[in-house]
Amino acid sequence: MTSDAQGEIVRLLQKAQAERRAVEERYRADLERHRQSLAPLIRAARENRLTNRQWADAYGITERHAQRLADDLGLPKLGPGGKRLPAT
Repeated sequence: MTSDAQGEIVRLLQKAQAERRAVEERYRADLERHRQSLAPLIRAARENRLTNRQWADAYGITERHAQRLADDLGLPKLGPGGKRLPAT
């Protein structure tokens, strides 16, 4: 393989890497917008006394993931039966 061919392959790989990074950034931004759009829906689920398990099952995630998502969105923690726990 010639030096020119190797250089071209390296250039194409670097271009592909830049494209991958752009796709990853768009994905992260889209995912964050989606997560933020869930906050009012999760809040409504909680106000209507749905447990994490109930809304997690409906959304298709685990209960643990549901709690982590609610925590990430800054929603208050809930205890058994959907009762709000005191802030610590």
